[in-house]
Amino acid sequence: FFLGETPEETSNRDEKQGLVAQLQSLHRQLNEVKSSPDFQHLPSTNPSVTTTSKKSGARSLGRHFTSPLAEETPKAIDKSQSSAPTVVGENSKIIACSIHSPVGMYRSGTGEGWVYKDSFSPFKAAIEYLSSNNETVFVNWTGAQIDIPSQEGVKTKLWHEYKCVPVFLPEETAKPFYNGFCHNLLWPIFHNMEDHVDYMALSALHDAQNAYVAANHRFLDVVANLYNDGDIVMIYGYQLMLLPALLRKRFPDMKCGFFFNTPFPTSEYWKIIPMREELLQGVLGSDLVAFHHYNYARHFTQTVASLLGLDASPRHIEYDRRTVMLACQPLSVDPRTLRITDKHKPLIEKLRENFEGMKVLVGMDRLDFVNGLPHKILAMETFLEAFPEWRGKVVLCQ
Repeated sequence: FFLGETPEETSNRDEKQGLVAQLQSLHRQLNEVKSSPDFQHLPSTNPSVTTTSKKSGARSLGRHFTSPLAEETPKAIDKSQSSAPTVVGENSKIIACSIHSPVGMYRSGTGEGWVYKDSFSPFKAAIEYLSSNNETVFVNWTGAQIDIPSQEGVKTKLWHEYKCVPVFLPEETAKPFYNGFCHNLLWPIFHNMEDHVDYMALSALHDAQNAYVAANHRFLDVVANLYNDGDIVMIYGYQLMLLPALLRKRFPDMKCGFFFNTPFPTSEYWKIIPMREELLQGVLGSDLVAFHHYNYARHFTQTVASLLGLDASPRHIEYDRRTVMLACQPLSVDPRTLRITDKHKPLIEKLRENFEGMKVLVGMDRLDFVNGLPHKILAMETFLEAFPEWRGKVVLCQ
């Protein structure tokens, strides 16, 4: 019973709690099924991760872009072996835009070349899943400064092995864009942590803001060269909030989706951001805006209503004579990449040897204030204080 609650509200609350209990019960049953021996021997239904073209021979992927593989005969997609939906037509493609590349680039030991290493991200896993049944192209920032003479070779390598078209950002744009506007300002505000904004690093805020605009225009130029009628553009990340509106202005009938890879802050925190209205209008250039959680979508609609004066419902927003749909679609990494394999066994054996007879908790996190590392250490301390019988029997390796 809650103070001031009507009988109807009490009934609704009890009904919701009953549904939650049912979901929790179903979740436990699902875990029991997954852990059963019979389930472990079922054939996998996950699609193979391949990215192939649908036509042989030379093919233009866009208005001014020709595949470096034009003389090759790509393998056809075997749709019978994939459970991924077909979302584009036979002659169309998905253009996946993100700051984060499907491959990391590092200078070689001699400093004369580049080393390429596969990267892992929820967005990459999702697009590679779709690529088993759809033509897909990645459009990503390289994350590194590529000298002009090397750019053509890098473009060919990325296309040939990763189906990726790079966006090259000059250093005078990349640093204030990524380290300045995105990381020092937007990142903490998106997590409602305004006290972590590095205002000293943002002393040149005007330059950082201009760099953000310039970077989004760089992505626009690359996508515009690839885009054909019927294509779908999928944009991932708060670093590209202006891109949907820029594309919409150039291609009014374009189909475009945007996914926020972070929480979305409350309207009070959002109002701290310069060009806050322009960023919202940029995102609303999409046909669909997706979030990890319902609360983030709710913050978005409240912010849009407050700053832009639009009528916003939990499911859609009417903007510029269009309906922008909203959705909650959590995105995570491919669990297959997290399985323990033979290469992990030496480390596991070493941990067992060093902490023989103890329970070993292993944590691996990026050193970022939003990941709550101090809270994890304090939680471990609290646990040992509350249950002293576990002291000397459990260890946290971070």
